[in-house]
Amino acid sequence: MCAFARISCVILSAGSSGRMGRHKALLPFGDHNVTFLERIVNVYMEANVNQIVVVVNQELFNLMKSEKLYIPEKVSVIVNRHPETGRFHSLKTGLECIAEGDSVFFQNVDNPFVSEDVLNLLFESRDLAGVILPVFSGRSGHPVLLSPEVCKSIRSTKVQGERIDLFLQQFALCKVETNDARILVNINTEYDYYMNFREGT
Repeated sequence: MCAFARISCVILSAGSSGRMGRHKALLPFGDHNVTFLERIVNVYMEANVNQIVVVVNQELFNLMKSEKLYIPEKVSVIVNRHPETGRFHSLKTGLECIAEGDSVFFQNVDNPFVSEDVLNLLFESRDLAGVILPVFSGRSGHPVLLSPEVCKSIRSTKVQGERIDLFLQQFALCKVETNDARILVNINTEYDYYMNFREGT
């Protein structure tokens, strides 16, 4: 897919995971012997994206070191020093490490089910709008593909505490239908985790 185009990725994992009670990035991905974060990184690595940036908080950064998560050298792990300001600041922090001119997937760590099929679907629609959203049964999910112009606007904004969804509404949006219901997954609690992995994945 992305081997012939300027596409990168920012994975957001700087939240406190308060409702889960443990960092979602470190949750086991079913019976596959990898964590959420490792599984997501693997998918983007296999898709040959240009750059992969993971934005974490300091506590998670320390845990990743102590637990020896396997993160390839190609991947940049960046600490958001002000995670209390929300996901928009994390996204901006990640984008500041991405080469200008790249389109960028942004991906939440609480949905580890990203697939190369969905990435390809969004990639094929990259010229239709500044923001490309996957949709299942009328509901938008993740990941989201941002054009270079949108990325530049996010990097340059001085607004603090902005909501990503509200900020993106100022740009042209393209909703791409997919038959993959997993784009809607948002694992925030132990119950969410149980419901998504109770039968193995």
